[in-house]
Amino acid sequence: MKQRAELFRYVGLDVTSDTLTGFYELDGRGFVETVTFEGVKSLEAPAVVALAQLWYLVAGLSYYKAGAARRIDVGTTPLGTHGRRLFKAALSDGLGEFAYRNQLPLSDVTIEGRVGVEAYEPFVDTGRVLTPFGGGIDSVVTVEQLRAHVDQALFVVSPSTGRFTPLEETAAVTGLDIIRASRTLDPQIVRGDDSFFNGHVPVTTMVTLLAAVAAVASGRGGVALSNEHSSSVANLRWYNSDINHQWSKSWNAENLIAAALAERVGDELVVASYLRDRSELWVAQVFSELEQYHHVFRSCNRAFAQAPENARHSGVASATSVSSSIWCWPRSCRARRYGTFSPANR
Repeated sequence: MKQRAELFRYVGLDVTSDTLTGFYELDGRGFVETVTFEGVKSLEAPAVVALAQLWYLVAGLSYYKAGAARRIDVGTTPLGTHGRRLFKAALSDGLGEFAYRNQLPLSDVTIEGRVGVEAYEPFVDTGRVLTPFGGGIDSVVTVEQLRAHVDQALFVVSPSTGRFTPLEETAAVTGLDIIRASRTLDPQIVRGDDSFFNGHVPVTTMVTLLAAVAAVASGRGGVALSNEHSSSVANLRWYNSDINHQWSKSWNAENLIAAALAERVGDELVVASYLRDRSELWVAQVFSELEQYHHVFRSCNRAFAQAPENARHSGVASATSVSSSIWCWPRSCRARRYGTFSPANR
């Protein structure tokens, strides 16, 4: 039987001109994650570092989940009032499905460490926007809806093992510049271990925070997300709490992220979803008219599948397939098959 760990520690964050490297410990067992950026100015500016620290906190949950420790020590990493609220929500709600599947209520977890946070004023242009791009219909629609209104670049996150061809083909159709981040997970998490707990982590929150880092590091004042309103709907209730597989994309998460970012860099940086008040059917209808993408499109989930056994249909991807076909079939759009993200949704 797997045993819960006692202590998860945030050991430190190293920042260079183009990399973020986070160090963590789970009951003394070390983990390291590195993210390498392309297309940004130095990550060492104070405002950028402040945002990187917020990413570091949430990214640690990819390693915390291995032992679901009862205590979390953030060490010298500044939390802040709103940062703490985001972190606690990412722990309880972002790991909600993980807790449910492993039958591990996390209500007993305590968070220790530094509280205060300094605010910095970034130099950004609010007319320039960074759009996280996964190659799915949501991000495609956001790109095209914003094209005539802002100076836009894409933000693409890839694993260190290489880029995903379907995503790259779709991004090429946009004709926009791409700012990139390559994420290198600790090999212990990639390989897995019989003693580790497994499950979903709030990966979209991690990507959103990396996009905020990249935006400020490239002088952009906005991050345009592509989360439509159904992402706020819970899947089930457990221990009198809502469990939402898509919590990272929810309205609640978006507000918590915005408040935590504003606490560190003020209101000049705007992070919000263009599709927040839109439905899946509306997105599918708009996408049906973007025929230039139909020959390269795949579900963003399918684009990230890393092994055949993970090519099963997810509920979200299946819904995308059905809703797209309603509008696309008359236009001879042949949507491809879809699947889930990756082992343990890292």
